[in-house]
Amino acid sequence: MFSVILKVLLALTSLSLSIYLFQLKDRYPDLTKSGWNRVLSGVLLLFGFSLIEILDEFPQAKAVIFGSPVIPLFLEVVFGILGLILIIFGMVNWLTEMSFLKKKSEDKESEFLFLENLASRTRKSSTLIETLENSLREVTSFLKVEASAIWIANPATGELILASYKGLSPQLAKQFESLTTENGIINQAAKNKEILIQEEISSTEEILMELKRGDFVSLAVAPILAAEKIIGVLALFSRERYKLDSKLENLLQNISSNLGEKIDTLRLAKEVKRRTEQLTQAIQENRILSVISGFLVSNQDLEQILDRIIWEGLKVIDAKVGHVVLVKDNKLEVKASLDPAFYGLNLELAEFPLIREVLDKKKNMVDQSNLLVPILARNQILGIIWFENRESERVFSQAEVQQATALANQASLAIQNSLLKEELKTLHQRLTDFQERQKLSVVELPGPNFVNDMNNIFAAILGNTQLLQNKLVAGELPYNSDLSEFLKVIEQSVVGGSQLMSRLQDTYPSTTGVVSAEVSDNLSDFGTAVTEKLTKKLKVLAIDDQRMILDLLSSMFANLGHSTEVAETGLEGIAKFNQDAFDLVITDLGLLDISGFEVSQKIKERNPEVPIVMITGWGANFDQEQLKKAGVDYILAKPFKLEQLTEVVEKVTAYKQSSFK
Repeated sequence: MFSVILKVLLALTSLSLSIYLFQLKDRYPDLTKSGWNRVLSGVLLLFGFSLIEILDEFPQAKAVIFGSPVIPLFLEVVFGILGLILIIFGMVNWLTEMSFLKKKSEDKESEFLFLENLASRTRKSSTLIETLENSLREVTSFLKVEASAIWIANPATGELILASYKGLSPQLAKQFESLTTENGIINQAAKNKEILIQEEISSTEEILMELKRGDFVSLAVAPILAAEKIIGVLALFSRERYKLDSKLENLLQNISSNLGEKIDTLRLAKEVKRRTEQLTQAIQENRILSVISGFLVSNQDLEQILDRIIWEGLKVIDAKVGHVVLVKDNKLEVKASLDPAFYGLNLELAEFPLIREVLDKKKNMVDQSNLLVPILARNQILGIIWFENRESERVFSQAEVQQATALANQASLAIQNSLLKEELKTLHQRLTDFQERQKLSVVELPGPNFVNDMNNIFAAILGNTQLLQNKLVAGELPYNSDLSEFLKVIEQSVVGGSQLMSRLQDTYPSTTGVVSAEVSDNLSDFGTAVTEKLTKKLKVLAIDDQRMILDLLSSMFANLGHSTEVAETGLEGIAKFNQDAFDLVITDLGLLDISGFEVSQKIKERNPEVPIVMITGWGANFDQEQLKKAGVDYILAKPFKLEQLTEVVEKVTAYKQSSFK
């Protein structure tokens, strides 16, 4: 009875174990890859063996099933022995596979910890070199290779520059300083964006031959990518054959990916820092400009405004002292300075070679302790803004040079505003004197020369006032309602003075009684049809003996998009016309050496097709035949507005173009 129970238990155990193995297959598929089928087959054979053993207790049933008693005996021996053999070999294979999977899991865990540690090390690195050195140290130590290197790609040329290395001899490092991606193993890895591993170096490529001479026999090359672009290459070198094999491919992929992300992050951080510095600088400039713009429209004198500009400059420029020096001919005037011993001095230009260098080159000058920036107006140097750092060996930065340039622009506006106010004072004084003379004598009137001089002054003031108004409207200057109203008052005063001069001029006898602004009948007819500004950029020759009128014309034509060449005498203007080609000539009538009529005749003799506009402070009462004979195409009376000059240029050039057709 006991033997029967044992046989039944063996059968039930075998059956239960078979069912468990089937369930194990569904739960742990990896465990069934090796040995599982053998173990299951062995258990099923033992189950068969146990069934035959149970039949031994029932001889009649056994005889009915098998017939001969030899058959069950044979089956018992075969099922028992074969089942045990399959179970033993299956268990051995199974345990071997489990050991392999365990080791694989441990390797994966080790790689994961390594990558985590590598990411942590590189995350703490704040510079590219530190990142690369830490990465090579960790990779070389973990993989137990003798040498490694990282090349970074030059974005402009694509050349690979050796950025960091470990374990290479100085000779090899020297030879590998720069590599091209045009051919060989580097090209294959970079172009195909794939990891390349040579378990045993066999190529005759130059770089590989150099490695062989250094006793390196295997290598691995991994491209470093950022946003699918090659930014570098990682290479590992070993003196053991088959040390580097395809099993490392996934690990190298993760290492290069980590490096790519870190390098890209560092580059992005550098770009963000640069943009932030630019934004900070722009904010500082705007703050300074907003402060200074308030002083520009105040009632403070020029010296106080220039002092404020220097003080604001010292907030963003690392300097000990600053000056504003005005330049006229070869004389210097220290208009503002934080050095009491230097302020207010009148000096010779020859004493200051640094200032002369700036004047000659019209460029900023920066040396170890000086920063000089020219103060420009209409391409003319009005002065110099000068910052000194005598006790420091630090060189001024590019950002400080830009700040000084912005301050120089503000100083230029302050100086020009001051000059404009002086001209306005002169105008009011001359008007006052004229009114006083009128009161003293109703008989004696000022001569035509006085009217011409006054119209020249009116023209300069009116033109510059309009240019400033245009800059305010266009946003080129900080808008200020007080300044805008002040400019309107100036314009009204000039218009009133001009009307007074016109009434005074009417009292002079006219030579012909013919008043004509447009000379040619055809030009007069064509002029009314001009409705659009010409897009062609003109080269203009301007001739006038008054420098302020030449400066005004240059600024007005520049505002219209044209270039201007100037001459202060008629002969100089004729000489310049003979040396170059001009699209338009504008000349004053009353020049110091020869008359504007003579200038017009000489120019027309050389090129009859060039339009000539004559400007004059004597009024527009001229004989039409005389003007045609002299070659004058249009008369423009001083003072004139920007709109009038624009209209004249459009008419004469449009008429010239229509005549060509």
